[in-house]
Amino acid sequence: MLEDIVYKMLTVHKKCTIVLDALDESTTRHELLQWIKDLVFRPELGYIQLICTSRPESKFLCDIPALICQDNCLILDKESINADIRSYVAAQLSQRPDFQDKRLSQNLLEEMRQKVGHGADGMFRWAICQLDSLARCRHEAAIEKALVSLPPNLEETYRRMVESIPKEDKDDATRLLQFLVYSKRPVKLTEAKEIIATQVENEPRGFDVKRRLFREMDV
Repeated sequence: MLEDIVYKMLTVHKKCTIVLDALDESTTRHELLQWIKDLVFRPELGYIQLICTSRPESKFLCDIPALICQDNCLILDKESINADIRSYVAAQLSQRPDFQDKRLSQNLLEEMRQKVGHGADGMFRWAICQLDSLARCRHEAAIEKALVSLPPNLEETYRRMVESIPKEDKDDATRLLQFLVYSKRPVKLTEAKEIIATQVENEPRGFDVKRRLFREMDV
């Protein structure tokens, strides 16, 4: 079993840190917590350092402190996270070439800082997505329109991203996303070109060199 393999690997390395990020996004929480419990109570693995992160959901607030002791738990202040996000947004607006090249007015830049920096609500990824979206705007009116209707959360952000894919590219994008979801490792750009050129939904199935992108960056 995979668990047995992991345990054997851990016994080989006498100095090891395990980082489990975003426990709240796990679809097998009971099994995950049981694995953490087994790890913590194995005396032969007492040298292992374990770092877990999660949103403050009741299941983890109850079970994790009981396993590792309340003194080892640190609750991050959302306002501190939001302050970091605002600093990140300000730095991006002042340093990214795709914002600098537009020579935006100070008033518009300030509005972008306020709307994106204060709207993230602790979500760095949300702020990054909004900055990327604003950077693609071709004129000030488009930026102003986008700022008025920023998505309220990541789910809506991703939905809009999918909807914005041109109709002629949607099949290729869907196929590529399917491969990304099930891939056991990050997909390289050279591999993405081959994925797009592979027809699996309709006949004739197989690789079609004519469907291969001219440039990897077009992915």
